[in-house]
Amino acid sequence: MNEKITLITCRSIEKEIRKVIEAKKIKKIDIKSYFCDFDNDHGQKCDIENVVSGFKDTEELILLVKKSCVFGGKEPRIHQKKYYVKSLTNLFELFLPEDLVKYYYDKNYYLLTSGGVQFWLNNLDTWGLTGQNIFELTNTQFDSFLILDTKIGLDTKIMADKLSKKVDLPYEIIPVGLDFLEIYLNKLLTDFRLQEEKESSLEKIIEANEKQANYEIAFDLIKTLTQLKTENDVIKCIELIFEKLFSPKYIEFAVIRNNKSIRFIPPRAENSLNRGKIKDFLKKEKEYSLEGEHSFNLKLIHKGKCYGIIKIGAIEFPEYISRYLSLAIIIARICALAINNARVYQKLNKTLKNLKESNKDLEQFAYIVSHDLKQPLTIIMGYLNMLKKIYQGEIDMDPLKPLNESLESASNMDHMITNLLEYSKFNQTRQKKELLDLNKVLKKAMANLRSLITKSKAEITHDELPEVHADETQMTVIFQNLLENAMKYSSEETPKVNISSDKNNRFWIIKIEDNGIGIDASEQDKIFELFYRSNRSDATDGTGIGLSICKKAVERLGGKIWVESKENSGSIFNFTIPVLNY
Repeated sequence: MNEKITLITCRSIEKEIRKVIEAKKIKKIDIKSYFCDFDNDHGQKCDIENVVSGFKDTEELILLVKKSCVFGGKEPRIHQKKYYVKSLTNLFELFLPEDLVKYYYDKNYYLLTSGGVQFWLNNLDTWGLTGQNIFELTNTQFDSFLILDTKIGLDTKIMADKLSKKVDLPYEIIPVGLDFLEIYLNKLLTDFRLQEEKESSLEKIIEANEKQANYEIAFDLIKTLTQLKTENDVIKCIELIFEKLFSPKYIEFAVIRNNKSIRFIPPRAENSLNRGKIKDFLKKEKEYSLEGEHSFNLKLIHKGKCYGIIKIGAIEFPEYISRYLSLAIIIARICALAINNARVYQKLNKTLKNLKESNKDLEQFAYIVSHDLKQPLTIIMGYLNMLKKIYQGEIDMDPLKPLNESLESASNMDHMITNLLEYSKFNQTRQKKELLDLNKVLKKAMANLRSLITKSKAEITHDELPEVHADETQMTVIFQNLLENAMKYSSEETPKVNISSDKNNRFWIIKIEDNGIGIDASEQDKIFELFYRSNRSDATDGTGIGLSICKKAVERLGGKIWVESKENSGSIFNFTIPVLNY
């Protein structure tokens, strides 16, 4: 058995393969390449059989080739059984995951490596390739070149500029390095010598397989990444992808909206990322920044917009950090797209929910118009008819009575219509969120209710309340309606109301406790419905819109509202407001 191995591959990637072999100092291996051309019949012509025929049957050959180079003619160009042949659908699978290669082809890119660009430049004249016939000769349509910068010591940008001018097509450059190629070649050579060097190669096989398995898991996750529907699910998937790819000791994530960090994972107290660092990083053009020799930060960018910053801390093989960055940047761009998709989906979902609620409101409005508003109108018409008969002498009655009754019914109708308009404004008015001191907002609401507080002799107290990020008008309306309810639905005792607050991780909980008549358990969900009025005999008259307005306002601020109560035992109305900067 010969100790020397000859690896035969396409000349367009020969430089990259030589670079890996030299960098890894792999001995007893020789590199030969075959030449691909474009003939006058516009079909790809390849001299692989001429290269292979120059070797004796006893020599050990590995053929790393594109399938079309072997099966491009009517019959296979070489006898595969005589050689160790690894044929790929596309040679760029040696530098990028198959899904990414397909993704870029679907985007109408024509892929070339740094070595491939040099190969094209050296042979453009031989091929007769120009901007006028490039699509015909290559037998494909594409919009621009995607140059995979493999970092092999060539000035890729200068070469790409020359190629672009020669064929009059634009280009983009992405850094990819040689990580994938190195893994593939290691596994290829290990498999080839497996029988002869089983014992010595076992550790390399395990390491390569483990790393390959992690890559496969990561890229399986990438396939599903853009299909996830919530931002939290996307972020969890992103963390898992980077964990499988780089085996870091820790991962940190900052969610970015409108070029500002709004949330940290894990929470900021345990996170070395801070707003100052993030602000400085966002100002820089680079998509990454290094932290020492073991860690790096990445921007997740899609269409020029940053969706997040991820920190990969203390990677397993820091000597490969520059190569890892090339792959990480590509993955980060896909992650940004996935976050964008999730945000769009959530926004559409929220819009759909709002539409459903609006439809429900419309149905309630139709019911109100056909029933509640019709009732006072019927009364007015009855009394006007009675007034007509009085003046015609058919009825002997003081005309002021039907006039007063008509005016009262008209006033009730006017009040109901005014409330309807007030409720409808909450769907149309744009929120103006700002930092609010709830103590001051409560004071304003109490000032608006001064006459009712004086009339009812209500005792209103409150604990120290927090600052929140909310719309002042809507917060005032919430306090005003809940306080008004507490005073209107009081028992025979003097109304007593206390306002307090509590806090969990994400929300402030505002509590308004009263000593009123209470609410039966069967009505506690219904009272927030539009124009719902209790059937209790001791309940006061009202339009049934105040609590509906509170619910609408709280939900628009990102919270929820509910009541805790027992009949004849008072009530506690609770509503939540998101904590600042969460």
